[in-house]
Amino acid sequence: MEERNETFESLVKEVEEIKKVLKEGKKENHIFFETSKDTTDIDKGMIEFHKKLESIDKSGNNKFLNYQYATLDDILKEVNPKLAEEGLYIMQFPINVGENELSIRTMLKSNTGQYIMYDSESFKFKLDIQLLGSYITYLKRYMLSAILQVSLSPDTDCSELNTSKVQQQSAPQTETSAPTRRRRV
Repeated sequence: MEERNETFESLVKEVEEIKKVLKEGKKENHIFFETSKDTTDIDKGMIEFHKKLESIDKSGNNKFLNYQYATLDDILKEVNPKLAEEGLYIMQFPINVGENELSIRTMLKSNTGQYIMYDSESFKFKLDIQLLGSYITYLKRYMLSAILQVSLSPDTDCSELNTSKVQQQSAPQTETSAPTRRRRV
């Protein structure tokens, strides 16, 4: 039991250090990270959430790079009930940051009023509602993964370097298409 308490205290301390670094980090234009003054309930709830989380179904299929990934629906179906058991919930919504430019705000909230909130990088979009919907879904998926610290798919950051495989594919990407990034935090 004592070892478990030490592990718990160590995790809480690590979360506090990460939040401090993020809070003091560079704020560029609208991109920001913010928390309520106290996040103890969120910290405890997230530790319990991770103890309960086993795996997330991966019903999405990337035909270009030949792997399966967790869709936004897969993630929400798995995490929402477990978060609710800990008095936590997620809110995500687009925010207008300029002409044809959006960001996704993600909030992890507790039923006691505590919160952790941050925005995605902004992205410009054309007035194509289907493409905009794809961008929003893509960002929500990755923002959710980041705030909950869950893995959704294989790491394919360098996959575009394998151009022969990508060039052989002819079908357009759907939910896995990433929006063009404008700036980094």
